[in-house]
Amino acid sequence: MSLPPGDTEGVKGLCLEPHDLAIAKYAAAREKDLIFTHELARRGMVLQERRLSLLDQTPVDAEVRERMRSQIAADFRPQGKSSQGFFE
Repeated sequence: MSLPPGDTEGVKGLCLEPHDLAIAKYAAAREKDLIFTHELARRGMVLQERRLSLLDQTPVDAEVRERMRSQIAADFRPQGKSSQGFFE
């Protein structure tokens, strides 16, 4: 989504759709990104199925894709069931 022109001195602002942003965060996989993606899921701002659909369209190698798929699953696992213990 593009923001309308305004007093930006020629800078164009773009707003990512939350699911697209989540995929970018999974790809980066920094701790702060994984906390962010977990919170998107916990607060009901994104859907697991949509994230997985976008992941299937994302050009990453198989190892990265599997890591991202595992991270998506972990974000939607009920609290207390995390195999990593990352957010408990």
